Amino acid sequence: MKRNIFILLTLLIFTSTSCLYKNSIAYPGINIYKTNADYLNNVSVYMSDGEITGRPSVRMPILSGTDTIFFHRYKLNNNYIATVNSWFEREVFLDLTYTDYIELQNQMGGYIPEDTIYKHILDKDPFTVFYSETTPSEQFLIQNSYNLQIIDTTALNTLIKAGDLGKYFTRYK
Repeated sequence: MKRNIFILLTLLIFTSTSCLYKNSIAYPGINIYKTNADYLNNVSVYMSDGEITGRPSVRMPILSGTDTIFFHRYKLNNNYIATVNSWFEREVFLDLTYTDYIELQNQMGGYIPEDTIYKHILDKDPFTVFYSETTPSEQFLIQNSYNLQIIDTTALNTLIKAGDLGKYFTRYK
């Protein structure tokens, strides 16, 4: 019962927040990056001066059957990843997948203490390359079959193949 309520609340929160860039949430722009290893399914947190300043949001992961999917990251050609919520100077990856994170959070009564999160930090400087959309314009977003805006991976892969990321994205690292 608790799991069904969690799934329902997660889906409700996600659908009410993730597709609203045009309506009420400022569109932050797309980031494209490469990392030291494959962290596609790993949880990330934000840190500043050694302190945790941001944690995964409830709206981020979506349960699919018995697994959890984080679909704000998209795999691109040449080992690039695209996302709309990444800060290269503050983001660190944990050794936990979203399923692991949710299970740990449930085991700890709904909140994971910072000292526990610190023990799970896998990479404090994960990015080898980092681009951010120079002028966020939603030109690289499309509507999916659920009527949600998602990243147009075909358009981004075309830019990567042509070596044209620099035309639309600023390289920070």
